[in-house]
Amino acid sequence: MSLCLCVSSVLLWCQQALAFSFSVEPSRIELSIPAGKQRGKTVRINNRSDKPIHIKAYVNDVIFLPDGTNDFPEPGSTAWSAAKWVKVIPSEFDIPAGGVQEARVSVQLPEGASGGYYAMVFFETLPTYTEKGLGVNFRIGALTQITVPKTEVYQAKIANLRVLSASSALVELFNDSNVLIRPSGRIKILDAREKRIAQVEFNPQRLGVLPKSVRQFSVELEPLPPGTYRLRAEIDYGTRYLLVGEQTFDVR
Repeated sequence: MSLCLCVSSVLLWCQQALAFSFSVEPSRIELSIPAGKQRGKTVRINNRSDKPIHIKAYVNDVIFLPDGTNDFPEPGSTAWSAAKWVKVIPSEFDIPAGGVQEARVSVQLPEGASGGYYAMVFFETLPTYTEKGLGVNFRIGALTQITVPKTEVYQAKIANLRVLSASSALVELFNDSNVLIRPSGRIKILDAREKRIAQVEFNPQRLGVLPKSVRQFSVELEPLPPGTYRLRAEIDYGTRYLLVGEQTFDVR
């Protein structure tokens, strides 16, 4: 009996959660702004549910942690913070069932700004929905990327390259640029005669690495028969030159 009640409660919560479905377009706000100037972009918040919702917008800093998770500290917490320069108008509004609301995300850069600056603009449902004492807010974030044109400096290096097992490897990339990079490339497996026997795409999701930050990328490898191999990483991060790293390993 207790198990049935638990399942019923979860199903009821899921149905209520679906009733609060909404989306934000675009999910990434990219702006090129000269130092001292203001630019902006309009976003659309779509209420896909059959009930009206109340939305509050706010801005936090954003950090991509090395393991791929994210953190959103208070504005001004990071060297690349744009949060205090971002305004959302209107910042609070109601959307009827099935309706759409537009909001303007505006950024005023200070004089002397250079490189890239980043923030996360959140749109959150209020008030909190409560069911049997369980309170839930739903929020969607739009990553805001600001680049000061003609001030970008690109520099990166492979900080660590390890074969974890016969079927997985780890690439750790340090972004020494003053802007976010979205690296791509190939991971090749060579045999003892330098013949390529396997190749996989590196970072197919184009995940970003923030300035002066490290990010780890897991790579799934094809199963290999016993032998000695060399893993070669060839990474493109937006310059004319590829980052290349190699690691020899044995499969027993």
